[in-house]
Amino acid sequence: MENHYDDMPTDEEIQRYQEAGHTFHCAMRILTGDGECECNLKGHIPGEVSRSMYQGLCVICLERHPEHKSFCPFNNEHHMLKKA
Repeated sequence: MENHYDDMPTDEEIQRYQEAGHTFHCAMRILTGDGECECNLKGHIPGEVSRSMYQGLCVICLERHPEHKSFCPFNNEHHMLKKA
């Protein structure tokens, strides 16, 4: 099955990957065909430029701590990217 899109993935498609523990970044990579999983379901975004886009946000649900979306599997600062 090809993962290439002519337009952006839907929120529901993205959320399925987030619920499985993928970061938003990896969900978008997978769904748009831009690449494969880089987070290894560990709440990590490799690469300084990619990480800088999400500073201060939960890397799974993109909310600021302590707020998380109801589906987010993480509820602590361990999975939050800190400002340098």
